[in-house]
Amino acid sequence: MKTRNNFNNTQESILDTLDLIKETPVNSFFKQRVLKQLLQEKDLKESSFVWVNPKFQLATFVVLLCLNIGAISLTISSTETSAKEKFSEFDSFVEEYNLETINYISIQ
Repeated sequence: MKTRNNFNNTQESILDTLDLIKETPVNSFFKQRVLKQLLQEKDLKESSFVWVNPKFQLATFVVLLCLNIGAISLTISSTETSAKEKFSEFDSFVEEYNLETINYISIQ
């Protein structure tokens, strides 16, 4: 019986202490401040790609365009010189074996 009384006393003391707890006053603008801080933190997280702005994109485009134009012009010029070399080799081959004049006989 002592334990039951002791338990009841404990429950009552706990309930009494809960009654002593006062309600904490909350500022009416608390929610707005918290939401504002959350939005500011979100903005800071999104700003990791700030360096990819339009000026940087334009500069990158211009550099890549110049590189591509240079590569294409270099390829075209090397193709023209290699074609000239091939034709000169072919001409020397034709002259060496006297293949300039070939008589074709057509059978009709």
